[in-house]
Amino acid sequence: MTDDQGFLEEFERFLIERVAPRAAEMDREPEVLHSIFEEFKQQGGLTIRMPVDIGGRMLSDRSYAAFRILLARYGGALSFLQAQHQVAVTWLTRAPSQDDMGSMYQRVLEDGIALGIGFLSPRHRALEIEHDGAGFTLSGQLPWVTGHGFLQHVVTSFEHEGKRHFTLLPFRDCTRESGQLSFSEPVSLIVFNALNTVQARLDRWPVPHDQIFLSRPVDAQQEPERHNSVYTLAGACRGLQDLVHQLPHLPDGMQREYDRLTDGLERYEAAIMVAGGSPSELRAVAARLAHDWSALARWSYGGKALLVDHPVNRLARESWQYGVTALRPADLEAVYPAS
Repeated sequence: MTDDQGFLEEFERFLIERVAPRAAEMDREPEVLHSIFEEFKQQGGLTIRMPVDIGGRMLSDRSYAAFRILLARYGGALSFLQAQHQVAVTWLTRAPSQDDMGSMYQRVLEDGIALGIGFLSPRHRALEIEHDGAGFTLSGQLPWVTGHGFLQHVVTSFEHEGKRHFTLLPFRDCTRESGQLSFSEPVSLIVFNALNTVQARLDRWPVPHDQIFLSRPVDAQQEPERHNSVYTLAGACRGLQDLVHQLPHLPDGMQREYDRLTDGLERYEAAIMVAGGSPSELRAVAARLAHDWSALARWSYGGKALLVDHPVNRLARESWQYGVTALRPADLEAVYPAS
């Protein structure tokens, strides 16, 4: 057994025993999610894909894909919270000076702090930026920042004179010099309401040059990256498949649909376990699979699926969340091709 296999098997036991029984509560109750999140930290969930030489665990690409599928299969809120942290860590690992990142990594490892993200989409007004010899001053809003009360810092970025600069913000109301950083009350959401999604307001917030950990040309050509939903949608499908499989008997037509969707899910998972493929096309395939699995599970369970805490209801809602989060134009074109 490889180290990765052993870790994934132990982690799945934790998910089955501790996470799955409270998954519905975790979607809506911050206190329950916080308690399980602390246990998740003890399982090493924050150190995935962090540098090995400082104590992180660098799962292989296949094992990391399996890890994300497992999370979404058994606990969507936990999966979504971990994704915020993981994206932030990914940006930190791209910093040209990893020595400067050492203290942050140690705080994750030793103190259990977790990180979030707060980026502007092209649909939102850019931050107002002033620049002088000391650094930058930022004003404006970040409309979606998830994990208030769970995460301690937020990775954000801003563009100036052809470069995109990355920095860390405290995830709490605070002042620095003459600037202020504040956060709204959590907005109400129909999925993952427990994750405390808020708006951030920056009023002349100072960012000295030495607090910018990464700068990249805005027009740098980069390969499009897979969104986390490529994996979490597969996990939601697995969870729905589990539920339908538990039923003692399906009518012949529904059994054929179960077999068809099982074959499609297995082919899809094989595709995402290796590099390649259009990230947007993969996401579109996964969204269609999740839609069909949700429909089959609802028909299979009938009126029971209307119960607030029924797992069919939860997984269907969670797959909707994965499908619409951080949509890019290419994602929409893959779902609704022009021709």
